Amino acid sequence: VTQASVSVTPGGCALYSGQSQQFAASTSNVGSAGVIWLIAPSGAGSITTTGLYEAPSTITSSQSVIITATSIADSSVSQRNLLVIAGFERWFHYIRFPINSGRSQSRKRHR
Repeated sequence: VTQASVSVTPGGCALYSGQSQQFAASTSNVGSAGVIWLIAPSGAGSITTTGLYEAPSTITSSQSVIITATSIADSSVSQRNLLVIAGFERWFHYIRFPINSGRSQSRKRHR
């Protein structure tokens, strides 16, 4: 017996206020009716019928958001993914790498 399933990509990610992320879902053994997208908690951004998530424009503290894709053909089949949202970007360290002249150069890298 083959099991019905929903698979969501990407598996998880981190976003900052105002950023967006496109999620995609594929279903297996439940027909081709597609999925319904939901987010929890409510008010933690928005998600379209095509899986485009947008973080709120103002976030006062980091929080976890659950993105759920549920099969339209069989509502008992779903996939949940974790998304972390934060209020602002932080520069967290410098990466040093060699350049052709033999000297090293620093560049800022952010999350």
